[in-house]
Amino acid sequence: MERTTLENLKKNLEENDGYGFLIYHEKDGEKGIKSYQCHYLSEEFEMVIVTVEDVTTISEKDALTGGENQRGFIKKAENLLKNKAQGKTYAILCMDVKNFKAINELFGIYEGNDLLKRLYQDLENSFFEPLITARVEADQYLCLFEWDKLDYDKLISWCEKEYFIKGRPFRVSRRCGIYRIRNSVMDVRGMCDRARLAMSVAKSDRSPKPYAVFDGMMGKEYIDLFEMLGQFDNSLKNDEFYVYLQPVVDSVTGRITSAEALVRWNCLGKGIISPQRFIPLLEGSGDIPRLDLYVVRKVEKFQNEREQQGLPVVPISVNLSWIDFYDNELLEWLCSYVRSRKGQRPRNRSTF
Repeated sequence: MERTTLENLKKNLEENDGYGFLIYHEKDGEKGIKSYQCHYLSEEFEMVIVTVEDVTTISEKDALTGGENQRGFIKKAENLLKNKAQGKTYAILCMDVKNFKAINELFGIYEGNDLLKRLYQDLENSFFEPLITARVEADQYLCLFEWDKLDYDKLISWCEKEYFIKGRPFRVSRRCGIYRIRNSVMDVRGMCDRARLAMSVAKSDRSPKPYAVFDGMMGKEYIDLFEMLGQFDNSLKNDEFYVYLQPVVDSVTGRITSAEALVRWNCLGKGIISPQRFIPLLEGSGDIPRLDLYVVRKVEKFQNEREQQGLPVVPISVNLSWIDFYDNELLEWLCSYVRSRKGQRPRNRSTF
């Protein structure tokens, strides 16, 4: 380092109380920014000896988009709602991209990050005219807007848009949850949670639209789902998940040629719960691979018992979630099982 540069650096640090370093780093394809404070500068070796990271000035920004992150969104939303104009009604929208991980796998992280930036700009420049926009997770966004800007017809068409990725047209589907703010005294985090809950409804198979607006029934369902999730571990240990086999029958012979494994949850105090309710819940919490591994093992045990008893065995299919392909434990077990069966005499696969 040249002496003049060192002197300028010392002067800059003195004027800014020891602050002044901005470090750019790449992590998973994203550019991050970190600020450091200088604690000791050696003139003899012309180098900074000790620095301590300071994130207070940038902790409210999303490094990828340059917009707000969740912390920044909450802080700005609190200030805006505290000083809102008389008679104004606001809403919070939570949005994410359907099957975004598949986009990363198909096109790569760099292109995926570029799409995330374009999605942020699209939301920022949308008909909502957002007052605050943030990326809060990988492909999840929040925005605060005036309620009277909401146009449901525009929203439906906006949720389906074609992007060009690596020169190829690719349709991107968005799912949105909206919470209309009727009580600005409520904690902003609670408002965001309600918008997320509405979004989870929009993402479910039972939703005919790509969006949902939070209502009181969702609040009751949220409590029910939260209780169910709290019982999941014990239900798994206590075998409260039942595996049923739905047969496939040959229409000519009337014999069973194969079957599909279906799971039902006999949740304590709630009775039999449909997969349409608990599977999206477990996918959202990241617990679905544990349930799917449970089902696979049950099916394997059933097949082994029939084989040991000399009974006919037919193929049984097991449904897997797309999330399972990101779970190492489940994939390792499946690969280990396939390797263990390699070279063995085929099972007595017949009809019965």
